[in-house]
Amino acid sequence: MSNDVPTQIFNGYNCDLGQLQKSVAIHFVGKGFFITNFHKATLYVVQAYKNFLGNRAIICQIVGTPEKFDVTIGIGDKISNINTLPTITKISFGTRMQLDDPLIERNLFSFMSTQAELNRNTFGVFTPTISTVSPVQVVKEREIVREIEVIYCRYCGAKNNARLSNCSTCNAALH
Repeated sequence: MSNDVPTQIFNGYNCDLGQLQKSVAIHFVGKGFFITNFHKATLYVVQAYKNFLGNRAIICQIVGTPEKFDVTIGIGDKISNINTLPTITKISFGTRMQLDDPLIERNLFSFMSTQAELNRNTFGVFTPTISTVSPVQVVKEREIVREIEVIYCRYCGAKNNARLSNCSTCNAALH
């Protein structure tokens, strides 16, 4: 990784990094990106891509523990699994213009700071449970939040992005 790739350190948050990764993924989906999430041990990666980027993707990498973690934002080749670590470089001016966001890193770090603050002291609080409520008892199945379609899991009731096929909390099929 190059030294000029923007990185921000978050210390003392005790943040649920899985929830933070989901928030970043939903943020990118809301901006019209396709996303792929990866997680292995203390590494969380969100790669967001659009067709015009070709084989490249905007990569948001979260590394560390809930108490202290680093967030790196840049661009790199798309990866197909977590065993191939992404090579992240600084986002070029041309790519920024194609994305219509010349301040993409600053905006993403601002978003990450807000999400980290919102998720402060949440590590260990969210425990996935599978409810015994039958699917026909669910009253609310879908809603649109800031033009992002949300599907409620019929088993645990968790909110999920409509583009997901399985619940991010209990892994049940959403469709």
